[in-house]
Amino acid sequence: KAELLGIDSPNAAAEYCVAAHEAVVRLSGARRQLSRDNEALHTATGRTEFLADFIRSVGAADTPLDIAEKLAIRWQKAFQTAAVCVYLVPEEASDAVEALLVEALGAARPMLVERPSGGDVVPNVAARLALPNAHGRVDWLFEQLDVEFNPHGTQLLPLVVGGRAVGAVVFELHYPDDAEAMAADMRASAAVAAAMLEMAMTRDRERRLAEHFMALSPGAGSAGVAESLAPEQAGRADDERLLDVITELAAGAAHELNNPLAVISGRAQLLCRDEADPRRREMLEQIAANSREAAGIVEQLMAYAQPPAPRPGATDARQLIEEASQLAMDKLESTRAQEHKSIRLQGSEDRSAVPDPRPLRNTPYTIRTQVEDFVTDVWVDSGQVASAMANIISNAAESYMGAREHKSISAQATSASGEMVVEIGAQFDAATATVYVTVTDYGCGMDAETVRKATTPFFSLKAAGRKRGMGLAFARRFLQINGCGMTIDSEPGMGTTVTVSMPLAGRCEQ
Repeated sequence: KAELLGIDSPNAAAEYCVAAHEAVVRLSGARRQLSRDNEALHTATGRTEFLADFIRSVGAADTPLDIAEKLAIRWQKAFQTAAVCVYLVPEEASDAVEALLVEALGAARPMLVERPSGGDVVPNVAARLALPNAHGRVDWLFEQLDVEFNPHGTQLLPLVVGGRAVGAVVFELHYPDDAEAMAADMRASAAVAAAMLEMAMTRDRERRLAEHFMALSPGAGSAGVAESLAPEQAGRADDERLLDVITELAAGAAHELNNPLAVISGRAQLLCRDEADPRRREMLEQIAANSREAAGIVEQLMAYAQPPAPRPGATDARQLIEEASQLAMDKLESTRAQEHKSIRLQGSEDRSAVPDPRPLRNTPYTIRTQVEDFVTDVWVDSGQVASAMANIISNAAESYMGAREHKSISAQATSASGEMVVEIGAQFDAATATVYVTVTDYGCGMDAETVRKATTPFFSLKAAGRKRGMGLAFARRFLQINGCGMTIDSEPGMGTTVTVSMPLAGRCEQ
């Protein structure tokens, strides 16, 4: 043995024994490490299989309670627990808490329990507590369950997304001493489950809002109310009901979408900053840009539902029309910059044209105004009404694009120089102390169904992504809160006239 090991020493036998002992120690240590690695791998594999099975089991149509049931059943199996109860945080107005109980033999039962009269539904558990004991924290739940949980071996794990609890898992361990060892795996699994529950709850809220919207929309379940009112009153009642629904829908959308959109946009920008791959960087930039676009849509809906309160005052009608025409011109110049259109503003007075410095490629527009001499001040918020009128004017100008696509532009639509005409007129009705402003185009026109939907938020006949369809919706909303009226008369191929009625300043002051 000494010769084999190259030991040329009088103490060869002793040195051999030392070398053999050291080898045994190293092999024993390697075996223990392999055993630990194998145990960790087995645990990680079990957790991965649990999460994969849970995620695969959840369908797009599953309710939050369906997901809670699938979570509870798989939780009991993966972590070898006794009874498991998953309960969900209810809406603020609800006094009931949905819960799913899986008993020791695997039988699942949905339950409805009363929420606690005081305190949070899910207790605020300190992060330093690996798996806190449930007793003393959710006793209100135990009092209503018909299954006994071991007070010394029952743990509580909140299901948290973005710092907000959506529910909790309450479970009894067969071996309470193992709680600390399993805490990390359980927390990771709970985070995934919480995210899936949050998505299901969001879908559930959106569905309820949509059902509420359909129930309250004009023509859906309101026939009895409409029949008992005059047509004009019924229309106003429908408008008010629709506005209430849109306000509720907007508030819900902003609450549910703004925070996730901000997170998506922020994370995409952070990832983009450190991304070296050009293709992946471009994809991240698209994610961030589309998140901002979606946030802008939510902001527009909120602005429509809850606009600033108007500050009315005596406003010169001529000046108001001039301001609205200029705003419309600026808007058209901006939106058609790539098409190299020129836009000229021409009023009742002889004013110089405003030429487009870009190369002339398409026929320009002419915005003509004609205001009767005795039209005086109106009582409105000049900023809001001017913005509303600008939307109406620019919408009239853009109607020629639809007419051009269908080759239906009439001779009346163009001036002597070949320009597309938008006419603005203003008249005073002494009998009603009202100023009527008309905006007329000779563009594509609209059928009765399109006229009915024209002022609905996000309605547009343009291709998706081209326009949000909020121009006439904002116009009508601003006019409405300023005590103004708006009617649309249109015929396909013949053009459209929008009439806006504004209260006379003297009448409102009196």
